[in-house]
Amino acid sequence: MKLKLSVIISALVFQSACIAAQTPELIYVAKEARTLYNRDLYLYELLEKALAAAKYSAQIEHIKIHPHQQRTLMALSRGKVDLHWSMTSPAREQIAIPIKVPLYDGLIGQRVLIVHKDIYPAIKAIRSLNELKRFTAVQGHD
Repeated sequence: MKLKLSVIISALVFQSACIAAQTPELIYVAKEARTLYNRDLYLYELLEKALAAAKYSAQIEHIKIHPHQQRTLMALSRGKVDLHWSMTSPAREQIAIPIKVPLYDGLIGQRVLIVHKDIYPAIKAIRSLNELKRFTAVQGHD
């Protein structure tokens, strides 16, 4: 009887392990409650591609959080969120383990000139400050 019970328990454990291996891990990622920016769509797609490239089976579950980064970091520290992309700092590294990957290729905090494709030839031809003054530049929040 003990042997039979042991075999049944072993079979159940093995079956559970097989089912668990087929079930993708659930990863909780913060998602702003407001409409997503294209920037965010890029990051979600990047995460999916990174998981696929690593052959890591995971299902991403979005947790709606107020867009303030500190609230997301608090949710991360409480285990409500598993993953959050943000700048790092010594204080933030006390809350979470950083994985330092330049998601924006180092462009966060940098100013990059973006022009409409129709005026690019004119911008490219500028050789003096006076020529540049003919154009209007704007800078916005975010």
